[in-house]
Amino acid sequence: MIDNDQKTKLRYDYVPVLIPTLNRYNHLKECIESLEKCLYANETEIFISVDYPPDCNYSEGHSKVTEYLKTKDFSCFKDVHLFFQERNLGAYDNLYFLEEKMPYEDQWFILLEDDVVVSKGYLAFVNNAIIRFADDENFAGVCGYNCLRTALDTQRWYKGKNLSYGSALNLSVINMVKEDASVLYQKPIRLTDFVELLNFSPIDARVYMDYFIYKPKLYFDRNYNIAPIDYVIHNVLFFREKYVVTPTISMVRNMGNDGTGLHSDYDSKLSEFEKAKEIDDSLCFDFSSGSCIERKKLALTQKTVKTIKSDFENTIQAVTKYMLISIVGEDELRKYITNKSKRKK
Repeated sequence: MIDNDQKTKLRYDYVPVLIPTLNRYNHLKECIESLEKCLYANETEIFISVDYPPDCNYSEGHSKVTEYLKTKDFSCFKDVHLFFQERNLGAYDNLYFLEEKMPYEDQWFILLEDDVVVSKGYLAFVNNAIIRFADDENFAGVCGYNCLRTALDTQRWYKGKNLSYGSALNLSVINMVKEDASVLYQKPIRLTDFVELLNFSPIDARVYMDYFIYKPKLYFDRNYNIAPIDYVIHNVLFFREKYVVTPTISMVRNMGNDGTGLHSDYDSKLSEFEKAKEIDDSLCFDFSSGSCIERKKLALTQKTVKTIKSDFENTIQAVTKYMLISIVGEDELRKYITNKSKRKK
């Protein structure tokens, strides 16, 4: 049980859970049922916003979700707040709507996409991690998910940068990310900063450069502002030198690789991997410094011929794109790639 002094760090009795949803009934049902089994479920408030269907293709699933939520017994939670939108907000604004329901500007909250399944110890892990690290100015959040292909034999934790599936974060961090992203994604970073990012994560450097060439829609909310998606958050935290507490054995499964997600296509291998992945149901977690493993050491345990090849390919692509943008400019490069793509068709 968390005492009153510890609760002040959470800015809430226990960290609330926000779930934006629309039409994925089966996923949402699995998500909520996994939360019901968690330690501290009876102390946790849930906030769910059901977006309005953008077109008739979403109507059947939306009706199932609405009926399920209106008839479900939520008595195992401290309280549940349900919101049914009367117009389509879109994924980002639906989340922003829930964030605005938080009472404090520095409120901690858990963001769960409706296709996430959590372990029995997940809520305890998040709440206790925040209590343990909240006084550290470089602490930015907690992520219950990792995609390590080779899991460690014992549960430990490391200082990561990803706030992806099953993450707890602070509204002040979200505001910081939005502010920094407006600069970070205005034009490519200077060469020295690019090299730092490249050395840290070749794939993130490559994805960062892809943004300037392709300007993917997933980066923008309805007001055409950069949205705080995971890649954006990662890069902001990297340059801010902040960290995310992450377990070496995942406490979260991402079930959204079945093609139902907004930004993910069907990936049979990844979908099967997530379904079969062991998640840690432990109710206690050791956050001592002795249980922390350095990210570099952890990365070495994941090295294979395939990952080395991937890092090499991402490095080549990132460097090439950075050089081309520096020479011809992003607009000209984008125009060239677009015309080349049209000629192939």
